[in-house]
Amino acid sequence: MKKVSFFLPSLNGGGAERVTVNLINNLVELNVDVHLVLIKKQGVFLQDVSEKVKIIDLGSKRAAFSIFPLVSYLNNENPDYLISSLNYLNVIALLAKKFSKVKTKFYITEHSTISQRLKNLKGTGKLVPMLMRNLYNGADRIICVSKGIQDDLISTLKLNNPNICVIYNPIDFKKIKRLKNERIEHPFFCDEIPVIIGVGRLIPEKNFELLINAFLEVRKYRICKLIILGSGPLEKKLKDIIQNSDHSNDIALVGFQKNPYAWMNQSEVFVLSSLTEGLPTVLIEAMSVGCKVISTDCPSGPSEILYNLKECLVINNDIEQLKERLLWNLEKNENLEYDLTRFEYESIINKYRKILGV
Repeated sequence: MKKVSFFLPSLNGGGAERVTVNLINNLVELNVDVHLVLIKKQGVFLQDVSEKVKIIDLGSKRAAFSIFPLVSYLNNENPDYLISSLNYLNVIALLAKKFSKVKTKFYITEHSTISQRLKNLKGTGKLVPMLMRNLYNGADRIICVSKGIQDDLISTLKLNNPNICVIYNPIDFKKIKRLKNERIEHPFFCDEIPVIIGVGRLIPEKNFELLINAFLEVRKYRICKLIILGSGPLEKKLKDIIQNSDHSNDIALVGFQKNPYAWMNQSEVFVLSSLTEGLPTVLIEAMSVGCKVISTDCPSGPSEILYNLKECLVINNDIEQLKERLLWNLEKNENLEYDLTRFEYESIINKYRKILGV
């Protein structure tokens, strides 16, 4: 039986974490011994992990302190593969490779556009790009979740690793179809007023300030509501913007929601307002429930997802174009047809099975 270990910081509500949980729950049903190695055993997705998955808590206070606990784990368990996600965790995994005595194959996964991410690094975080350049060529495989990420990674880090590939995030459309019809009891859904929705962590990269300000411009011309699902460090700032606006009663921050699909399904338009993305799973999920979608044309995932639907894209961080596109979507009645076959769960899982030999 193959032993495959996945390495994450925690299971807090991020896209990479959610994708990994979906992946490991599927692999563990394929006669694979799956371990989930966490820097801290915490997060909203812990309850979603299959009981068949062995969870290892490294118990480190910071990611940097987890290198030698990870080395100890590797030497004791000797997995066939270690798969890490997020660039700083990939660095830690590849450093652990140098100190361990195992024959484990190290696969690293990139979920973000590196050139954009590096712009915001501070303090010791500025060492990450240098370490990435020195270590990434030593990975046994580099998995990028979009073609845009792959191209950017090669260009930014000057990589010459031949084992770099693109595997999209697996989307469980059957699960979404099952959950999307759950009735959400929220006052915004109690009348015929259209609801605009945004979903994601409340962090600068998601640029919810743009969505709120564009909504306030739309509200001058059309009665509508705005709901944002998610939690994060910018919650207070966004609440202050809302409270100081003329339409605070028309905007709701409802926090993290376990079933975002039902919220999307009852909404008129989904908006991805991000400054940067990798492959925004939430955009694909909104499309799968039949919601009309608008996305900023940020690097790098949205244009790849909406390659044949350019009318759904707006200039990155452009409030005027987002306002106009919102007004247009609120007026039209028909939904666009979306081709999502590239992201079907079974085909993506088969690609992982192939590279893991399971």
